[in-house]
Amino acid sequence: MKKIPVLFIAMCVILSLVNAQQKQASVAISFPQHIVEYFAQPATANAALLPLLQAKTKNGETFGLNFQGVDGNAPFIELLDASGKVIKGVSVSEFLGKSSGKGVKLISSTVAGSGNRAENVYEISSSQNKYLLIVSSLATSDKSTKEIPAKLLIRIVLRNNPSTISSARINLPFFGTAETKANGFIISGKKSLQPMVGYIYPKADKLTVEKKNISVVTTLLKSTNESLLLSLSIDCANTKEEAIAMVESIDKKNENNISIVTVSNKESAEPADTVTYQIICTNIGNGSVSDIVVTNPVSTGFLYLDGSASGVETQISFDRSSAAAPQLGVVKTIKWKLLKSLNAGEEKIVTFKVIVQ
Repeated sequence: MKKIPVLFIAMCVILSLVNAQQKQASVAISFPQHIVEYFAQPATANAALLPLLQAKTKNGETFGLNFQGVDGNAPFIELLDASGKVIKGVSVSEFLGKSSGKGVKLISSTVAGSGNRAENVYEISSSQNKYLLIVSSLATSDKSTKEIPAKLLIRIVLRNNPSTISSARINLPFFGTAETKANGFIISGKKSLQPMVGYIYPKADKLTVEKKNISVVTTLLKSTNESLLLSLSIDCANTKEEAIAMVESIDKKNENNISIVTVSNKESAEPADTVTYQIICTNIGNGSVSDIVVTNPVSTGFLYLDGSASGVETQISFDRSSAAAPQLGVVKTIKWKLLKSLNAGEEKIVTFKVIVQ
């Protein structure tokens, strides 16, 4: 584990939250030779193709992951016990929100931020347990400073899941051609030019391509209240040779890249309104990062709501304006020090509230 100090500033900006029923829920990111788009609800995107993750090159080729021709009863995600026995499965139809009669129900689908984060939340019920399956995507880049590389990160986690679940098998149907290399895969079009590369965290216990399906088996990474099934980092290459080099070198690198995305619970606000912010800190690299401090200045026109800052396993501090004792000055900056390292593919969410002046 490489230990480095990290400081990030998340500016207070009102960001939109869009329900997928009102607008197609998708997240897109541009690469030099590609546009890659993730569809949070594939069934609303293109009924003929049902894409989940689609890359389009400048020469017009399209390829990626989709559910076209896939049996709706086929498993998309299978939750396994220590012996490899399937405890619970989420079918393709259930993932698409077309079926909720077998203990799996899509309860929300949203796009947040400036269209750079999408999230589907499913409720899984059994006779003894009820827990959440969360499938999210995050497009990361900082075009102004170039500090954050362009990547598309897809995460699948369980929240409050039973301890009997120890691993998962995720089935990713694809179109185009696919092959596995080291701890990832390469998908390309018919001409095999400008492929898309997928890096998998945690390291896959088993990774295979059979017919038109990529099967990934991973051991759950458990934290305080959630377990990471899969973190899939998407990148793009200009040539097949470059793609192979990228995916085969992933275990040899120890990149430490932290992305910060800030979202709010309101699309717009009036004076005296209270706005809740979430700051999503995600490790999009492939190395563990420690000593992370998230710093958020409270912008002019907003007043921090005392006692509202929170974050599990964080140490919170404030910078205030000067004031005569015993008065406390106005909060100018909020800081969260993460008390634990952030592993590859993991995210930490901290929150606070402000009152619009």
